[in-house]
Amino acid sequence: MKQLVLSALVASSLIAGSASATASETKSVKEINTIAVEKGQKDAVASQQELVKEAVTSLKFTREALQNLSKNEAEKAKENIEKALGKLEVILSAKEAPRLLPIESAVSVHEYIGSSDDVEGALKEVKSLLNDGKVQAARLLLNTL
Repeated sequence: MKQLVLSALVASSLIAGSASATASETKSVKEINTIAVEKGQKDAVASQQELVKEAVTSLKFTREALQNLSKNEAEKAKENIEKALGKLEVILSAKEAPRLLPIESAVSVHEYIGSSDDVEGALKEVKSLLNDGKVQAARLLLNTL
């Protein structure tokens, strides 16, 4: 968070310095700072996304190395492991390396046959069960929604 604020301040000073001749007449300091903060936040998100891509790529190389080992292709497996380690070093050397990274994701869609009134009634019942300390019964009821 500190780095985000610091990068926003640096960005605002750079924007204010480079565009002071033109922007000072049309934009206030507050507007320029807002723009700089937004740009800093976008850059931070882009950096995080790049690290996640690197992590997914390293997992791909690891999978390929395992497949190579199962086919007794030791040299190819070694190359893939080296590539995976290189990607992981990039991730770990980053200042804001994510602590948890997605490995796989799946979406499951279930159709609920009922109305919004049914859902509201079930939620009231769940709240009542939780207030009574009946967590497992509330869990079972929630699983049906």
